[in-house]
Amino acid sequence: MEKYIKLKKLVRELPEDEVRSFLYHVFMRLEMAEEHSMNKEQSFEYLLRFYQDFLRFKEGQTLPVLPFHAVHICFGDSIGGSLYAAFNETGSIRQQKIITVPALLSVGPVWNLHEESGIGNRQEWIEERFLFENDEDREMEKHRLIEALAEINSIPEKTPVWIWAGENAHEQAGLRLSLYLLKDKNHSIRHLNPNKLFQPIKEGNFELLHSGELIPEKLIRMYENNQTLPPLTDEERRNYATEWAELAKSTGSLRLWSNGEFQFAEEDCYDALLLEAAEKLHAEDPQTLFHKSARVIGEVFGSLDQYIGDSFLEYRLRQLIYTGHLEIKGVPQAMRLYSVRRRERRASRIGQ
Repeated sequence: MEKYIKLKKLVRELPEDEVRSFLYHVFMRLEMAEEHSMNKEQSFEYLLRFYQDFLRFKEGQTLPVLPFHAVHICFGDSIGGSLYAAFNETGSIRQQKIITVPALLSVGPVWNLHEESGIGNRQEWIEERFLFENDEDREMEKHRLIEALAEINSIPEKTPVWIWAGENAHEQAGLRLSLYLLKDKNHSIRHLNPNKLFQPIKEGNFELLHSGELIPEKLIRMYENNQTLPPLTDEERRNYATEWAELAKSTGSLRLWSNGEFQFAEEDCYDALLLEAAEKLHAEDPQTLFHKSARVIGEVFGSLDQYIGDSFLEYRLRQLIYTGHLEIKGVPQAMRLYSVRRRERRASRIGQ
């Protein structure tokens, strides 16, 4: 009875945003379970682990948790969902814990992101630039990141850790952030780089932009085929942690990845490409004066060799509207709700 009283007290004292965050995770996992036809036992096992992790976090991490064979840290919901599906399909999901860092780390400030002040600074930047369907989504952005970093900090000692990070600024920043958080922990940590292991289809011309583009079958094959992958050395771990400490001092908001190094860019570096895309669509279909913003963004997004996300490009498209380089038809509340066209050349200075 005392246990239930404590549980009731904990629920009663939860802030509304944490309640929404908890429900979001539960609903999201149930939706994933339905999509991948998980049986009831597997669904219950995952929700039980999530419930215990949540209680452990709220009560100072004093409660026992279900044992697991390894912890997987990944970056973005796409690969997080694919990893979950991969381990579920092999029946090994009970032995694996997946921590998904939701933030797109190639875009937005990463200044002191390992601390609460840095997370707040990043959230303020995002809210000033990106569109959200509602206030709940806006709050979720911040709290999901807080929870993910707390989960990394609370990985039990000596538990094997696998960090999935390919050749892009987003995942490489996440790799360094994770190793900074784990710098004083006693873990065997392996870095699995999908770009180095991915074998493209010979008939196609597919180039892997980020790990979330891989299907579950390929991810599980990578994991199973690399069980003998040596852990990172102490020196490698120190170097990655040091690189994060340096990265976390930067105040820039756009990071690219080239030749194994971060490159810092101005926010407007893709503006000219967006304008060219608007012109190209008009040249291909001159009868259509305005083209959907999603089509313009898609033209640019599909041509990039960097992973920066369509939300950033949509933000820059709106900036081009505000500065008079593009005309708008509709309401700029979501990509599907408005169209754009290039203004007369005399009104533009970009790209000339």
